[in-house]
Amino acid sequence: MKSGSFKSLVIPAAIAAGILSHGWLHAAAPALKYLVALMLFLTFARLELHWRIFRPLHASLVAAQFAVALAAYAVMLPFGPDLAMAAFMAGVTPTATAAPVITALLGGEIGFATAAVIGSNLATALIVPFLLPLLVQPEIPHAGAVPVWRMLAEVLGVIALPLLASQLLRRFLPAANERLGRFQPASFFLWAAVLAIVCAKSAHFLMDGGQKVQPSILGALAGMTAAVCAVNFTLGRLLGGRRFSLEAGQALGQKNTAFTIWIALTFINPLAALGPTFYVVWHNLFNSWQLWRRHRK
Repeated sequence: MKSGSFKSLVIPAAIAAGILSHGWLHAAAPALKYLVALMLFLTFARLELHWRIFRPLHASLVAAQFAVALAAYAVMLPFGPDLAMAAFMAGVTPTATAAPVITALLGGEIGFATAAVIGSNLATALIVPFLLPLLVQPEIPHAGAVPVWRMLAEVLGVIALPLLASQLLRRFLPAANERLGRFQPASFFLWAAVLAIVCAKSAHFLMDGGQKVQPSILGALAGMTAAVCAVNFTLGRLLGGRRFSLEAGQALGQKNTAFTIWIALTFINPLAALGPTFYVVWHNLFNSWQLWRRHRK
């Protein structure tokens, strides 16, 4: 079996495993932040951080990321605060750590995507802890008061520490960093483990947590995240203009959902985590279509 075919089976297998074993696997949710941090460390170890890779367009993409998230929140708020939070978490998700890889496969500039990953994830880690307490409402089930400084410390720890550690390793222990590259494929399986735990937590919340969620709610979440995904890719391409249309589209549309899924599960509830979880399906489907189209050409 080819590697691509095998990986295409891992994701649905992880989803199924999480749902079927939700009775005990949901208890592994506290391990999510460590899995996400390790996944980010393996990814950042490949990235060379230099100020020359950053452009003013990256700031525009971060602004668009938060604008889309707040617009999605406002649109869904009349349908309930829990749906609004799911929409916000889907929209505010930063650029995926895999964006440079997909951008390169599509023929784009990998340096631009690398800067987008770093800038978007750091901006999200710094801004969301202050923004989230303003949006979380008391009537959201299982969501308590969001402690800003504890959240800021935890979120920055998940992203800033792996980034700092990876760059120190590149700078002072290049041989060790080279050997670390052999473990890069493990990041995919770490993501599969994260997805299994997320599905287990969500399934436990929906089935055994005393929370009745109508199929219409799940349909609304699926449709809302599909719309957010389409807006992100389209808006990114428009902001990128003729020079960076592809790169900006990937930077705004391809999302690091593991990061915001962890935030939602830790500080809100599993229903909010379903926003970025549904988004996984849409942006991966679109990326698959992009790669197929380029292969044909």
